[in-house]
Amino acid sequence: MSPKTKPAVRKFRWVYALMLAVPACIVLYCAAHSSTPQGSYYDPDLGTVGNTYWEFRAGKIFLRTPRSEDLQGAYVSTGGVWLAEGGRCVLRPSPFGIALVDPEDRLPNRFLFRRGLGWVADFRNWMRDLTTNGR
Repeated sequence: MSPKTKPAVRKFRWVYALMLAVPACIVLYCAAHSSTPQGSYYDPDLGTVGNTYWEFRAGKIFLRTPRSEDLQGAYVSTGGVWLAEGGRCVLRPSPFGIALVDPEDRLPNRFLFRRGLGWVADFRNWMRDLTTNGR
């Protein structure tokens, strides 16, 4: 190996190491960030006009509109499980959104995408409408 190729090999190793390290750091950040429900979530079923979304912040649940911020409830961690509505709803956060699970199976489970990913919910609902209406 000539002396000129050694720096190129070292440079390639650094680039390769960075290509592995950066995605690993992103995954770790997302895992740590999604361990709490804190964040903003898009709900396609709200039926409101404008920029309306759910915000989970500091143990409280707010419904935010362009003109108001209404307190709707609270959430708490008990034994490593996130609960809302006095334990009637289990919250399962992920990097993409939050699952709202009824532990007694009285109500259907829901998944709210994080703001910025709301288009995924709209596309999913649009596809569901296409298949159920036969258009």
